[in-house]
Amino acid sequence: MDIRNSHISKPQGYSLEKVEELLKEADENSKEELDGKRRPESYSDLRVLGNLEISEDNMSFFYSLKENTVRGFVNASVLGGGTANSEFEVFTGCSMGFLPPAYYPYQQCLVKETPSLISDLKKAGYTTYSIHPALALNWNCNMIYQYLGFDHSMWIEDFSGAERLHFGVTDLETYNKVEELFENKADDETLFVFDLTIQNHGGYAKSDVNRQVKAVNVSSEEADTYLSLIQESDDDLKELIHYFEKVEEPVVICMYGDHQPKLEDSFYEDIFNQTEGMDERDKKLNKYKVPFFIWANYDIAEREEINIGMSYLGALWLEVAEVPGSPFFSFLQQNMNEYPVVTANGYEDKEGNYHNWSDDGSELMEYQMLQYNHLYDRNIVEWGF
Repeated sequence: MDIRNSHISKPQGYSLEKVEELLKEADENSKEELDGKRRPESYSDLRVLGNLEISEDNMSFFYSLKENTVRGFVNASVLGGGTANSEFEVFTGCSMGFLPPAYYPYQQCLVKETPSLISDLKKAGYTTYSIHPALALNWNCNMIYQYLGFDHSMWIEDFSGAERLHFGVTDLETYNKVEELFENKADDETLFVFDLTIQNHGGYAKSDVNRQVKAVNVSSEEADTYLSLIQESDDDLKELIHYFEKVEEPVVICMYGDHQPKLEDSFYEDIFNQTEGMDERDKKLNKYKVPFFIWANYDIAEREEINIGMSYLGALWLEVAEVPGSPFFSFLQQNMNEYPVVTANGYEDKEGNYHNWSDDGSELMEYQMLQYNHLYDRNIVEWGF
C-alpha cells in the first residue's frame, strides 16, 4: 500500500514557464530588501505538550540565550523517528506536506546532485562539513550528503575512543570536532558545519543515564531518562557557546531538534488530562513542536516566539546570517510570512488559522510547483544565484 500511495502527480497548472516566473519574481523581491549550524537527535522541550511539571529546569542555558538570538519553535513532520525527513526539509526547503505518507526522499527520490542550502553555501564560498557519529550508510547519507553539496563528512569511525552516553557519542565530543575544524581552517576560509548529534536517540526504557531530572506530575521512567539527557545536552551547549563567544570571527549557530521522542502512550494521556482547554488538534500538533534558536557572536536583531515549519528553517538561517541564497530560498523567505507552518500534518496561515490538507491537493500551488520541479522534473529550472 505504501508503494501504491507513493505515486507523485504533477501539480495542477504546472509548467516550466510558471516555475521560471515564480523564481524570477522571488529573486527580484529579495533584492529589495558561519558559519555554523548544528542539530541534535531528538532534542525537544516536553513542556510544550501541556501541563508537565519537572523537578528542575533541564534547559536553563538554552532559554538564557536572549541577546543576539532569534528563537521559537519549528514544526516537524515526523515523531519519534524519521530524522532524515526533517533533515531533507531543512536542507532542500521542500516540505513533506506535499509528499505521500511513509515517503522517505533520501531513499526514494534523491538520486543525483540536488540544489540545496549546502550547495548554495558552496557557491557563496563556504567549505561545507557534516558531522554524525553513526554509520555513513544510515538513510543513504553517505551518498545523499554528496548530492546535497557537502565537501567533507565525519562518521562513527572518526570518533574512536570518544566518550559515550545513552545511545552513543556525547554531544560534547562532536562540539570538540566543530571547534577543531574552526581552529584548523585557513585564515581566508569560511566554514559551514552541520553537526547531527546522537546521544539522545531513542529508546528510553533502559539506559545508563542518571535520571536526575524527573517528571513531577506524571509517572514515566522513559520521560525521566529523556529529560535528564536534555539536561546533559544543555550543559554541553553551554560549552559550545562559551567557546564561540570568545572568537573574533563572526559566527552564527543554529540549534534545533529533528523531532520529539516517542514515549509511552500513558505519558501523553496523563499530561493531556491535566491540561485545561486542550483540544484534539493541540494534542496532536504539540507532539511535533521542537525548539530552535539562531545565535550570533555579533549584533543581530533579536526575535522571539517564532513558529514555523521545518522546511523554512534553512531560509530563516540564511536571512539572519545575511548569506545570499538561491531564488527558491528567497521564495521561502517570502512565503513564510503568508504560511509560516507547512508540514505533513497541515498548514497554518499568517492569521494563525490551521488547515488540514484536502484530498485534491490544491493548496499552496506555487510552493508545490517549485518543489515538483526541484525533485521530479527532468527539466529542472536552475536554482542558482
